[in-house]
Amino acid sequence: PPDDPDRLSQITTLWSVVHRAHGLQTATAQQAKEQLLARYGVAIRRYLVGALRDETAADDVYQNFALNFLEGKLASASQDRGNFRGFLKTVLYRSVADHFRRGSRDRLSQPADEDFAQHDDGSATDTAFDASWRDTLLTRTWDALSAVESETGRPLFTVLRLRVEQPEASSAELAEELSTALGRKITSTHLRVWLHRARERFAALLLSEIRQSLDGGERDAIEQELSDLQLLDYCRPAL
Repeated sequence: PPDDPDRLSQITTLWSVVHRAHGLQTATAQQAKEQLLARYGVAIRRYLVGALRDETAADDVYQNFALNFLEGKLASASQDRGNFRGFLKTVLYRSVADHFRRGSRDRLSQPADEDFAQHDDGSATDTAFDASWRDTLLTRTWDALSAVESETGRPLFTVLRLRVEQPEASSAELAEELSTALGRKITSTHLRVWLHRARERFAALLLSEIRQSLDGGERDAIEQELSDLQLLDYCRPAL
């Protein structure tokens, strides 16, 4: 939702931040690490809660991950190895697998936890973390669209949320609700024009989020990222 309490810090780089984060142990490096945790922290914790189905365990694994990252123990991240999201998925898969292995050892002769088998080949991690990161990107985009509405007075956020929340409503019905929300008469024609503009702006903002996460990137890389995250349809107008 656009009012998600776990809002992410507004930063505009990724691999450049990774490079700074794993440089010398300076204040700049520490700040860069904290920026990366701020950007990905919500998605990471959501994934861990879903994977472990235990908030206490998720907190423990996340704190261990954050500590290792801030201490520079995850410095193997390299742009040559793919996007940072892919690097994170590998680290999280290992973290979840280690958690279940420790649990199995603690239970001695008890059979391995069913959840551990689910994560044994890493495929569940790929799917689950991609879904978490996708939701995070969409939340950030809704936040950005809301900010555009606040800055310009154009009801892009309001009209698009109305359509999303009421997909079966007619233009006339939505125009009536929008009129009530804005305190002025909005016709069906106006509603359709605003909706078209809102979709275009949402697509552009989402594409901007993707570009930032790839530190720019070529068109093919951007389209592949959108496809991997099942966001390509959202961004076709902007492409």
